[in-house]
Amino acid sequence: MKFLVKTLVIIFYIFTILNVKAEEYSLFNNIDYRLKAGVNLGASTPMPIPNRLSNLSWSPNIGPFIELSIVVFPDSNIGLSAGTKIEYKKMDVSASVYQLYSEINIDNLLTKGYFTGTNETHLDVSYLTIPLQGIYKINHNLEFVLGFFASFNLDGNFYGAVKNGYIRAGDPTGERTDIEFSEFDFSDELRNLDWGCIGGINTYLTKKLYLNFQINLSLSSLLNTNFAGIPYKLYNLYSSLGLMYNI
Repeated sequence: MKFLVKTLVIIFYIFTILNVKAEEYSLFNNIDYRLKAGVNLGASTPMPIPNRLSNLSWSPNIGPFIELSIVVFPDSNIGLSAGTKIEYKKMDVSASVYQLYSEINIDNLLTKGYFTGTNETHLDVSYLTIPLQGIYKINHNLEFVLGFFASFNLDGNFYGAVKNGYIRAGDPTGERTDIEFSEFDFSDELRNLDWGCIGGINTYLTKKLYLNFQINLSLSSLLNTNFAGIPYKLYNLYSSLGLMYNI
């Protein structure tokens, strides 16, 4: 609860600054204030997906968001948007893996090696996000949105389990240890900052109400770059669907 209250205070402060700065310039005579709420749906994934992963099973895990933004229109068709957002990104994924390097606790002993079997992963991260976007009005019913975002990790969990397999210590031909079930928790390895690009559309439903669809692609890895427990980088790739209201 404390971090949520602090976050709301930060959002109000940033929004107030954006409002004051926009009104300082008489060039921006047309100013919109927009409140948006909706859901994120996607996954944190390697790109491309390694051939050592197969039988991928992804379960939809919806993450809500709420965003407050200010939009200025120096031109009747072109706008600039800045805002603040509280959002959640979540996923549940299961996959069969073959000789995938990992670090697994077996009987409270960290074992580094190559795992073959089933891997299940759960992600649940809350972010304070600052999106900066350009808006182009294609016509009176449709807007095209393109921009960047920076997200600050407020709280997060990244954990899972390996099961029904075995690990070979050191290298793919090392000593074999069978694993029926073993949990892992890499939550401490989540990066504090996530950033990337945004693309999407806004469709008018009424004069003040819009339907918003966006794709958000991270250009920074989900986990710390010096973390060796997973041999590839993960990137947040999420779509969002929401309703946006012109205040």
